[in-house]
Amino acid sequence: MFDLVKQAYGDVFTNDQGLNGSGLSSTYAAQGPIIRYTYIDKSGQQKQAETYVGIGKISVLDPSALEAPSEKAYMEQWLNTGDNLEETAKKYNTKWESVQEELVRKGAQDIQIQGGAVTNWQDFVSQGIAAMPDATPISNNIVIFGESKKDENGNYVPDMVETSNRVSRYWSALQNFLYQSDQYSALPREKLGNTVGLVVKVTGTVLQKDTIPAIERAAYIQARHSFSPDFGVMAWYLRSTGDDTHSFAAAHGDTNDIASFDQLANVFGIGAQWHVGDRATVSLDYGQNRTDFGRYMNGGTIYENHEAGNSTFDFGDRASGGTPHFWVARVDIGKSDTDRTGSWNAFADYKYFQHGSTFGGNGTEGVPDRYLDGIKSFTVGGGYVPAKDILLEAFYTFDAKGIGKRDTLYGSENFSLGDYTRIQMTYRF
Repeated sequence: MFDLVKQAYGDVFTNDQGLNGSGLSSTYAAQGPIIRYTYIDKSGQQKQAETYVGIGKISVLDPSALEAPSEKAYMEQWLNTGDNLEETAKKYNTKWESVQEELVRKGAQDIQIQGGAVTNWQDFVSQGIAAMPDATPISNNIVIFGESKKDENGNYVPDMVETSNRVSRYWSALQNFLYQSDQYSALPREKLGNTVGLVVKVTGTVLQKDTIPAIERAAYIQARHSFSPDFGVMAWYLRSTGDDTHSFAAAHGDTNDIASFDQLANVFGIGAQWHVGDRATVSLDYGQNRTDFGRYMNGGTIYENHEAGNSTFDFGDRASGGTPHFWVARVDIGKSDTDRTGSWNAFADYKYFQHGSTFGGNGTEGVPDRYLDGIKSFTVGGGYVPAKDILLEAFYTFDAKGIGKRDTLYGSENFSLGDYTRIQMTYRF
């Protein structure tokens, strides 16, 4: 596991001071051999006491700690590595000197180590560990708790396993690193999955964006009629042809209901235009997408047993809405003509497109597609020709809001896109 985490997280894992530094969280001290001693206190009474040194600071993330058959075997292995035995002997010598100094300060006399004075602390440590049991009280009886589950009486009982201190600290350190490294997420770790090549299946909710598919082919017909030189109307019809089948999954309890559509667009539209004077034009357009696909997009998820403001609810499939419609009202003043330097135009429009009624724009004017689908907004803009064949334009859309609610992790909510600004220049070759 150590190698997998290191491979998955690289330098983030290797350089983590909480794991690989010198702090208490990255090390533990195993109990070394006990120094037993006697002394006479200042009242003349014989006393007996003991002390020991923590072996280490042994690294928590030393993989060999898991391979050692016991705490004693691991300490012996660690002491035989590098200058660890020498450094530990120095700590024992220093510890015993400090114990003596403290006892003398308190008036003690005749301070003696049981078994005789120590002349070689390295031998004392080596022989002391060799005489120790495989597991000491401080190293045993460590419990690792797992997930709590209900028993037959409805009580929550945690899974648990008893292990040694070194194993518990090792796995706790890896667990804490993984827990903290992905912003405390409770989801499976993507980086670990990429490393081991496995997909961990979980039960949960996937929130997906409703995407209106592009129309590949369509038939279009339009009719116009002028009632006067200043006023005219038109009617038009657009029908997509040869659409692929598009399927959408909606959660229903613990399963998904699948809705499939092979007809995207069946749009009827009407419009009118009125010229006011020589430079102003008022126009209005209205249309509907009369397909099952459009009505499905214009619907919403059914939330059952849901309280507002929390993510606890049951899914009850998706309900289709009414026939999605759109309308646009616009006022234009002037006309920018790239053949006429100094010409200009200005406009203001109000757009209302229910979800499922539009199939996007071409990106050349005003707002991006996401400000059209299921959105109502107000836009002002204008253009100016500073020189022949050059057109400068600026657009500002504000107060763009959703017409209906959209799904979130906490149920359906109203939403707002806010303002959008665009400046562009067009050069005609």
